[in-house]
Amino acid sequence: MIIIVGQGLAGTLVAYNLLMRNEAFIMIDEQPQFSASKVATGLFNPINGRRMVVSRNAVEFLKKAEETYLGIEKLIGEKIYFRQNIYQLFGSIKDQNDFSRRNETPDFRHFVNSSPPKEQHLKNEYGAFETRQSGWVSISLMIELFAQKMLEQNRLMTETFEYDKLLQNADKTWQYKQIKADKVIFCEGYKGQRNPFFNRLPIRRSKGELLIIRCNNISKEKIIKKSIYLVHIGNGFYKAGSTYDWNAETESPEQPARQYLAEKLDALLDCEYEITDHLAGIRAVIPDLKVAVGEHPEQKWLYVFNGLGARGAMHAPYYAGALVQYLMDGMELPDYADVKRFWIS
Repeated sequence: MIIIVGQGLAGTLVAYNLLMRNEAFIMIDEQPQFSASKVATGLFNPINGRRMVVSRNAVEFLKKAEETYLGIEKLIGEKIYFRQNIYQLFGSIKDQNDFSRRNETPDFRHFVNSSPPKEQHLKNEYGAFETRQSGWVSISLMIELFAQKMLEQNRLMTETFEYDKLLQNADKTWQYKQIKADKVIFCEGYKGQRNPFFNRLPIRRSKGELLIIRCNNISKEKIIKKSIYLVHIGNGFYKAGSTYDWNAETESPEQPARQYLAEKLDALLDCEYEITDHLAGIRAVIPDLKVAVGEHPEQKWLYVFNGLGARGAMHAPYYAGALVQYLMDGMELPDYADVKRFWIS
């Protein structure tokens, strides 16, 4: 038996991998109405940020992501995986020049179209390029429907995990209340900050806020990106985001973020739009911007999977699969992602 603490993106993907191997597990999650995973747009993009560099292991990450999300679609009976090109507008002549230099390398050209058709109703002063093999995942719907499946199979307990109730038996197995487990995997996101077992893990909180807008004039088939992104989620509604607040004191949406996003929308859209909702969630970020995955270096059979940050939709399927292969088959984890790096003095 394996206990998985947390049913956000990380916990759901670990559970899915175990389910595909017919392994026994139970998930424990308080099922909050809002969380980073439930609010996140779920973008996957092989091109990183303003520097416009190809993401490390992009081909491998994208292949594993597609395989995993299509498999989950079959399990839950709903579409959650959407392949869409990203229409990325340049913000300056410098952006154009940076792109031209990047586009000289075959790895970069593999993922981009340097001369896409011009999209309408956008303030497009400097032109744009288009990223291929990108898209988004409806993480909130995936988590909701996967939770329903797990409840039906008695694999999900909806409660707050109590750390002081997790005790180690004489045979080195773990006991949580009435559950005896061979392994315990913590997939808690930013709430892992309070985990006494992995208290050396330097989790930082990054609050992200986004708007839901209604707009009838811009593309529904492509993701629009310039400082912020616009993703069509159906019926003329779009997610517009996101922000990064490293000092947030509340999980609730706040007016400064709303104003910031509205100003970015005004600078991007050459048409009318209506703000219909404002959402917020707290991401878990590791300072070196890499995930933390693997076994506790000092307490056997305790594991962690955390630090997905803003690129979890693309990276999480790979690391969830790698963790389960490590647990079940003894396959090595990438050194750069292994949690033991925080215990090396």
